[in-house]
Amino acid sequence: MHPGRCPGGLDEVVRAGVLLERAGRHSCAHALVRQTLYSEIGVARRARLHRRVGETIEAARHPDTELEALAYHFAQAGMD
Repeated sequence: MHPGRCPGGLDEVVRAGVLLERAGRHSCAHALVRQTLYSEIGVARRARLHRRVGETIEAARHPDTELEALAYHFAQAGMD
């Protein structure tokens, strides 16, 4: 994946203002958006996405600065 591009069409969602991108990190523009999107993702896909996020954090230059996020995403992926 190209480092400057969001996977899976997220670029369009960021441009539409549904997701916010700051310093390479993404968050929902509103809590209701986050809840709705999260509830629409199947359990297996959600686990895969959490695993990918955890792996991305782990591969970062300084993953030790993100230990809480790393633990959260791997736990949500069922990797505890």
